[in-house]
Amino acid sequence: MVESDVSFKHELVTLIPEGDYASIYMREKRDTTGVYYDALLNFIKAEGYKAEGPFLIRRIVDSFISHHEEERLTEIQIRITS
Repeated sequence: MVESDVSFKHELVTLIPEGDYASIYMREKRDTTGVYYDALLNFIKAEGYKAEGPFLIRRIVDSFISHHEEERLTEIQIRITS
């Protein structure tokens, strides 16, 4: 992630639209069953919001930071509207 005032352009840099986002965090290596995605979408619906996708996935603690799988942390977010 880089600050929005960075003056360079690159094909691998994507601007994330400003807004409100719902997030969920997971420590599993990967969510193969969609449990975390479903939990996030159910929370959004229960709170009266609408998801405005796509999902954004960010590895906060990855294998470069820790070699212990139980320490790895992934954030899943999606933009929401009321």
